[in-house]
Amino acid sequence: MTNTFDFVKKLDVQKDKTVEYTIHELTDAPVLNVLPATEANKSYWNVHLKNLNKRKHFKKRTVTAGMVKDVRDEDRKMFPVHIIKGWNNMIDPTTEEEIPYTHEDCIEFVKALPDHIFDELREFCTDPANFVEYIDTEDIVKN
Repeated sequence: MTNTFDFVKKLDVQKDKTVEYTIHELTDAPVLNVLPATEANKSYWNVHLKNLNKRKHFKKRTVTAGMVKDVRDEDRKMFPVHIIKGWNNMIDPTTEEEIPYTHEDCIEFVKALPDHIFDELREFCTDPANFVEYIDTEDIVKN
């Protein structure tokens, strides 16, 4: 009998499942509901590859600060469309009221994020391990 290794297949990235990402650096620690920014998310990945192919300056082997900024700016445009699907605990500090999620507000929020905070969000979303249903090793041992 051939093993189908179903337990390994469970490690596939859950492409349609949002996970929570908390921004601890911001007051009230808002939580974003995000999809992966990986190959598993076809809508994001197709735009990402299209952008890569447009970049003539990437054919050079030396990465510059301008290139890094260009890629970050592209992701700032793509994340509200393909990655961020909602939020919780987004509080306006002036009114102390929760800001309901809208696509338009999400675009403005992502634009306003300092680079280092946005980069941490990007790092989280591009790590497939954050979007995997982990295997219960006890079940594997039993089988």
